Amino acid sequence: MEMKRIMILVFTLALVLGIAACSPPGNGDEMARAGGNQPELAAVQPDSKPDSPLAPDPPREASLIGAQLLQYYDLDAEERLLYDLLAAGIMNFDENIEYPARYERWDIQKVIHIVGQTLPECFWYDGTYNKDYDAHVIRPIYVIDDAPFYTYGHQKTPQEVAAAKAWLAEAQTAIDEAVAGLPIHGGMTPYEIEKAVHDWFCTNITYEEVVKQESSRYVNKNPRTAYGALVQKGANCYGYAKAFQYIMLLNGVECIKVDGTARGGGHAWNLIRLDGEWYNVDTTWDANRSQDNPQGYQDGISYDYFNKTDQFLIDDGWKIVDRRATKSEPNISCTATKYEAIR
Repeated sequence: MEMKRIMILVFTLALVLGIAACSPPGNGDEMARAGGNQPELAAVQPDSKPDSPLAPDPPREASLIGAQLLQYYDLDAEERLLYDLLAAGIMNFDENIEYPARYERWDIQKVIHIVGQTLPECFWYDGTYNKDYDAHVIRPIYVIDDAPFYTYGHQKTPQEVAAAKAWLAEAQTAIDEAVAGLPIHGGMTPYEIEKAVHDWFCTNITYEEVVKQESSRYVNKNPRTAYGALVQKGANCYGYAKAFQYIMLLNGVECIKVDGTARGGGHAWNLIRLDGEWYNVDTTWDANRSQDNPQGYQDGISYDYFNKTDQFLIDDGWKIVDRRATKSEPNISCTATKYEAIR
């Protein structure tokens, strides 16, 4: 597990530092996953786009974050430079990230959204930020030890920053232990891994909003991060989706987090790729239904939103973001039904 986590961080650092010349350059439709022999992929021109969302299925051990690379390369060259800058600052735990004045407000909003979508391992960053567009500065909001760390107008001392980074190491260890305890074992298919993690989420993680009242003290439960979901066992839809994405990537299963509207309210869920086809999976709503009415489902687990098509969600009152128009998320359609039925 430690090796898998290290390799995710190593690859992300390579991406952030703009090592586009490494194999595979260009679109990077499928990036080789750590461990085992990595497939040799053909070079693609950096600014070209693949004809299809992703190349044909690579070996399972080689399908780490191809979808994340698709999101990255759907940005133009200038936007990718901005992505590299913002992602590097977040991974480095920077309080202030300065960016060139040539970027407009919309550029910042779009690119930092994609950064938040593609770095589930950065559990200290919950996707929110303060900004000073006039000064060309972004101030990411990091959650450390159950509380926001950098607060506007308060300069942290080097000792405080060092203590926060020490807590990050402890938190990562806790995440690793939680992941090691999941009902996943060698030899499982991607579908079996997905179902095992979905079922565990439905019975072990409860829904929580941003701040929970506990006695006379407000305790931030990190509900928008993988840490809140996996360690503190409390998350909102953002945290459910980030944790699910993180675990799938650790196990070589392609998965991304997407945003949209579900029956009138903002919502986050996942897309997962099985046998070359994409499916919608929402562990948040399935967990809520499982816990609110366990008698209503076989074995107490809801699969109402497990591996569904786009049309199913639309018919259920969901609004799926037009990803091609906004370019904030990959233009992926979910039409397959092979894995919709529980096996």
